[in-house]
Amino acid sequence: MDSPSEPPNALQVEDASPETGTVFASSHYREASSEYPDTPEPTANNVLLLTGVAQVRDTQRNQWKNVEILLDTGADESFITDTLANELGLERTTTKIFHVYTFGTEQPKRIACNLTTLGLWDRTGIKHNMRLHTLPVITKANKSARLSTEDLAFIKQRQIPLSKAHHEGTSKPQILIGCDQLWSLLDVSHPRYTLPSGRHLIPSKLGYLLTGKQTANQLQEGTQKLFDGEIKVKPATVNTFVNFEMDSEEDIDRWDKYWAMDSAGICEFTGTKNAEKNAINEEVARFFEETIEKRPDGYYIRFPFKKNHPPLPSNRAIAMKRLHSVFHMLQKTPQLLQDYNNIIVSQQELGIIEPISEKSSGEGSLVHYIPHQPVITPQKETTKLRIVFDASAHFKDCPSLNDILHQGPLILPELYAMLLRFRVAPYVVISDVEKAFLQVRLQEIDRDVTRFLWVRDISTPLDDSNIIAYRFTRVTFGLNVSPYLLGGTIHHHLRCAVSDADLAKEIRENLYVDNLILSGETPEEVAKKSLTARKLFSEMGMNLREFTSNDLSLRNKLPEEACFTPSPKKVLGILWDAQDDSLIMRCSLPPSNTITKRLVARQIASIYDPFGWLVPLITPAKRFQQDLWRQRIQWDTELPSDTRRKWETITNNINGFSRLFPRRFCASSDKLDLAVFADASEIALATCAYLFNSSTSTLDMAKSKLPSIKAKTTIPKLEMNAVTMAMRLTHSIVRALNSQQSACPKTVYVFSDSQIALSWLSSPKCTNVGVLVENRVREIREIVRYLSEKESVNAIFGYVHTSQNPADAGTRGLDKQQISDSDWWAGPEFLRAPICTWPVEFYPSVMTQDPTQDEAANQDTAHITAAYTTTTATSELLDWCRFSSFLAGTRVTALALRFVKKILRPLDTSNSLSSAELEAAKKVLFRDHQFT
Repeated sequence: MDSPSEPPNALQVEDASPETGTVFASSHYREASSEYPDTPEPTANNVLLLTGVAQVRDTQRNQWKNVEILLDTGADESFITDTLANELGLERTTTKIFHVYTFGTEQPKRIACNLTTLGLWDRTGIKHNMRLHTLPVITKANKSARLSTEDLAFIKQRQIPLSKAHHEGTSKPQILIGCDQLWSLLDVSHPRYTLPSGRHLIPSKLGYLLTGKQTANQLQEGTQKLFDGEIKVKPATVNTFVNFEMDSEEDIDRWDKYWAMDSAGICEFTGTKNAEKNAINEEVARFFEETIEKRPDGYYIRFPFKKNHPPLPSNRAIAMKRLHSVFHMLQKTPQLLQDYNNIIVSQQELGIIEPISEKSSGEGSLVHYIPHQPVITPQKETTKLRIVFDASAHFKDCPSLNDILHQGPLILPELYAMLLRFRVAPYVVISDVEKAFLQVRLQEIDRDVTRFLWVRDISTPLDDSNIIAYRFTRVTFGLNVSPYLLGGTIHHHLRCAVSDADLAKEIRENLYVDNLILSGETPEEVAKKSLTARKLFSEMGMNLREFTSNDLSLRNKLPEEACFTPSPKKVLGILWDAQDDSLIMRCSLPPSNTITKRLVARQIASIYDPFGWLVPLITPAKRFQQDLWRQRIQWDTELPSDTRRKWETITNNINGFSRLFPRRFCASSDKLDLAVFADASEIALATCAYLFNSSTSTLDMAKSKLPSIKAKTTIPKLEMNAVTMAMRLTHSIVRALNSQQSACPKTVYVFSDSQIALSWLSSPKCTNVGVLVENRVREIREIVRYLSEKESVNAIFGYVHTSQNPADAGTRGLDKQQISDSDWWAGPEFLRAPICTWPVEFYPSVMTQDPTQDEAANQDTAHITAAYTTTTATSELLDWCRFSSFLAGTRVTALALRFVKKILRPLDTSNSLSSAELEAAKKVLFRDHQFT
């Protein structure tokens, strides 16, 4: 029989270092058979713990080894046997003293354990780095227990991959993973199963693990012969069972924002800035300016590494594994393999990469290998095959290269703002920087973190002798900091070496990574800007090429290698026919035999619509996706037949949509104003903006959002949110066009079909309407004041009937035929008529009150205080948007009432809320809601 002092139960840890603490681990004490004292009976208890098999690397013998591990939810430390640690040659570090309390004893046993680390590889080849304490014994060897025929059939029918092989013999786990690390090995994204025997199959990254106890009818079966499919039983244990069902509330909260349309252009105006992030960005920018070097062949920069970052692994194993995968894939298409190799050879000849001996430590202190793979884009006119480097690849619990690099401040202009400016001037030209990232040189000290592996000879087998290591001498695409380094280099040159301040400003505002847009009032102006810009980029060692313009004469003024044949070409993702000077919008959702929530999300995300022109078309699809979340349908579960038919109807109403737009907002130079409409329903919130004059009106931008699933509110409050969204969009449009004098509006008309929302806005002092409304009114007034004082733009609010509100289409949704025939594209007819004939009711200015009074009101709204007054309270006690359910609000109210009661008359109360307290809280909330 096992000594009762062998297995650990409750452990008090005494660290050899100054740190002390207490840890707990479950017992693996077992009952012994009286007949065979060293062998447990397989059916005595029939309780199986979570055991599985993982791979470890035996570096001493240069081979892989399968090791059995025990996942123990009753332990908060992890252990490895001394035997296995010695066999693998693991290095020990810190020593800890454990005081072990075992069953039936009152005195602890003192055990010294060493700390070590070990990498476990799961079924997918992912490495998990584990911190383990060494112990002489974790548990004794155990015999096998029966896996019934029904269980085997159940597993085979569903093709469930088990972690452990099933054969007769003994089992002895050599690693115990406690609660400190076992959760990284569990896989809650897959279902768990209950076998006919009553045991459970738990999903993990090692495969399915068998646990639990057989039911009584299974235990009554004979045990004279064990089946081939048997598994090993663990000794009888006292342990804690774990609920592996994932609470999906967290998922719903995470995706609540995803259901809304892209928020570009409608971000909160009054949002606070993250001071810490700004300070880091300032430090990164300062480091960039201090370290950038101008050499004869171009600019040389350094990487902004994070201070005190965790150790960066070399990742050579990942790079090698990816190389094997990519090389074998490319071998199936010889031409593709040849093209891939040609790119690498060409980059070496151009000095973009350089070979490096793997024995060399390099100039810097870090050495890191980046895996790479091909990306094929046959539709592109130039680069049809690109090699993409994955700087985010990493081992489990280890950082990637991107993790230890600062991303840098965002210096790119807003995409929608560039596209808006693109639609203003009569003449425009687009171009791009050839292999932009590769034109920024990398200083020698940082090059060794950009190493990668390739083959010396693609015609010979891939082995160690046929592998060569390279490193980049330039900034490569795939690093999170690359866009900043490219933009920062260009901005540095424009600031330090360009005398034409206006052109430098235009380039800064209209350069998105490697795409440049220039505009002018005449062909001569555009040609001059193009030639000057090409020279500026040449000074940085960059080639500005592929010029395309709606002025065909530009081709004769540029070098032949810089021009591109005019044809439909994408401008920041929007198709542009330069000859007709028109934009083309198309929408297609390819059919699929299997429809899941993942497919729905993927198809919706594939629709590129930076202007929001397709809001009515996409609203039904986004609402459908939200319903899938409401029904808690899993990502890869095939949708029921009736739900599938609904999605097919929605996609049929979208597929095949195509529309042609004039690139310019207005062909004439007449002054333009802006009309913005807002609407809300239980389905969606929407806003749309139109630039117009007396002869024409055209859709500028639109945005939509879906109401939150959990934050229930009233229609007037939704309408208030819609007006706020309209004002945010107004602010974004005005800011985008403020450099375009001919198109920047001086008057903005904001329309809503909610008289309640407009009344809140026009009230001299918007109080007693609830925190949400007060905050929205405050934000709108701040935007109005900003437009008036900073942009000299006057905002006028008005009421329109729903039939005259084009934003209504965005809240309801339209199919491709309805949207083609609607007033969505040009707005209501009255926009093109004299203002005196408009069928609208204008509301008083929202700026009638004194700004200082408004500021005081802002402070009252921003700071919530509790006070007793004699005035009548007309706002609700709680901001219900902050609570996930009525029960949550009730509990908060009950706690507040208890607090008040304690202040008035201190009482001894329990920590839990009584039913009487909850009922009192409900009555308070009901009365408050009825009163407000």
